[in-house]
Amino acid sequence: MTQRGKQFDPELLNALRTQRIEDLARPEESQKSWILMGYIMVIFGGFIEIFINWHIITYKKSLPNGQKIYAYIQNDRKHGKAIFIIGLIIFPITFLFLLYLELRFFVNI
Repeated sequence: MTQRGKQFDPELLNALRTQRIEDLARPEESQKSWILMGYIMVIFGGFIEIFINWHIITYKKSLPNGQKIYAYIQNDRKHGKAIFIIGLIIFPITFLFLLYLELRFFVNI
């Protein structure tokens, strides 16, 4: 850029880099509607909810400086963990209940 007549202040560049890293380091805003939907779906035995909430619990984003931080706020990860555990409990129960209904249907035929 200096060949084209543009001069940059190194302090300004460092300040911009620092500001960009701070902006990227902020976690995503709270996803209250998605958390509510997660609780509703997991009650109905949603298998996909287990994977969605595992992602919420564990997903980290990498910053340009190499640092890894959680992408979601602590409260969302806490709800994600609760939904994940509920899903691990309810999914097998739902699966076994549906299997029981199918077997009962075939035995009665």
